[in-house]
Amino acid sequence: MLAVASPWEFQAHPEVWTLVLAIVGLGWWASRIGPRVLPAGVPVATRSQRRAYVAAVVLLFLSSDWPVHDIAEEHL
Repeated sequence: MLAVASPWEFQAHPEVWTLVLAIVGLGWWASRIGPRVLPAGVPVATRSQRRAYVAAVVLLFLSSDWPVHDIAEEHL
């Protein structure tokens, strides 16, 4: 009998986690270096830009990790 992996069984995807952590790290780095390169008094990012960044990172993580990752590997 062949064992078939279910797409609903959790499988870790460290490559996705590494990508998301790298994007978060680059965002943190940009927020730290921004004040050095921008004129005084100019914000690095507005509140809405920060919210959009967080939403984009969360959406990237949710759409790239389990179970979407496994389903895409099987069907695309």
